[in-house]
Amino acid sequence: MKSLPDCGILIKQINDCLARRANNELRTRGGTLSQVRFMEYIWANRDRSVPFKEIEAHFEVTQPTVVGILHRMERNGLVIIEASDVNGKAKTVRLSDKGLQFRKEAEQHKEEAERMLLAPLAKDERIILIKLLQKINNGLKDS
Repeated sequence: MKSLPDCGILIKQINDCLARRANNELRTRGGTLSQVRFMEYIWANRDRSVPFKEIEAHFEVTQPTVVGILHRMERNGLVIIEASDVNGKAKTVRLSDKGLQFRKEAEQHKEEAERMLLAPLAKDERIILIKLLQKINNGLKDS
C-alpha cells in the first residue's frame, strides 16, 4: 500500500509554487512579493505614516532588511519615506500614488491566484479546506 505524502512537504511545495508565480509576475512590473507584503501592511495603516520599527516587529525581520526593501521601493516610486514627527532620527513610510496603484493591481493578481489554487475543489471542499487550514494554523499558534 502506497503511503500518503507528508503534509508539511505538500504545504511547502504549494507555497513555493505560489511564491514563484507571484514573484515572476511581479518582477515584470518591477516588484517583489516581499514588497507587496510590506505594501499591504502600510496600506492597512494608511491613516498614518508607519514607523520602520513597526514593520520590523510585524514581519519579524531585521532593520537592514526593512531599510533595504523600503529604499528599493522608494527608488521605484512606490513609497515615500519621511523623518518621524515624534523622533527626527526615526523613519516612517507611506504609500505613494504609484504604490497605491501597484498594491491594487497586486491584490487583483492575488485574487486570481487564489481562484486558480482553489479551482480543482468544489465550493463545499473549499470551505472545508479553509476551515481545516485555520484550525491547523490556530493550533500551531497555541503551541
